[in-house]
Amino acid sequence: MATIEYSEARWGLIERTRLRMEEWTRGERTDFVLDDNSENRAFYPIVRYIDEYLDVATNEILAVVPTWRIHECSKDLDTNKLEVRNGVGYIPCPEDFIKLETIKCRQWTRAVGDTDKQGTDSYTLQQNKHSRGIQDKPHVGLAFGNLEIYSMKDKNDLEAARYIYRHKAEDTPPKLHDLITLQCAYTVEGVFGNTTAVQLLGTQLQTQLASLNV
Repeated sequence: MATIEYSEARWGLIERTRLRMEEWTRGERTDFVLDDNSENRAFYPIVRYIDEYLDVATNEILAVVPTWRIHECSKDLDTNKLEVRNGVGYIPCPEDFIKLETIKCRQWTRAVGDTDKQGTDSYTLQQNKHSRGIQDKPHVGLAFGNLEIYSMKDKNDLEAARYIYRHKAEDTPPKLHDLITLQCAYTVEGVFGNTTAVQLLGTQLQTQLASLNV
């Protein structure tokens, strides 16, 4: 039988997710209770399901956790691709982009940490140079695969530009692992159609996420 190699860190998260799924059963026999301590454990269907959805869950969590709590999960945008036209800066969103962490121009009085989505009233206001925010109320839009930086003089005006990017689960800080394994367990239980588990895990997940916003 071929072997399946997991790093120690990834296997730890897989096991942690599986144990979360096992908790709600109160010891009942299920397909995700593993009796075998040998290398065959990696071939259990539940392990393969968890591994498949673990990184998906990770990036779903990164998308909803407040950015100020996950600065270590951000990196600089490629400002070499920045273009400025008619007072608006454009930076293409990289393939691993999840959300904006911060953009700051030197003339602004504050940084921007969120984006106006195409089609919203706020985004529409930024399209008109007379209604868009200026130094005291800067805005950044997200449309057509670009970050749009309003009220920008030129390329040298940009002071900081960082974004939250896609991660593998094992590359995230330990403080996120509870949320990631909860999200993964929630997702896999949904795939299995276990509505009771989905409801229970979903409640736990929302409670933990709510606590991050205080």
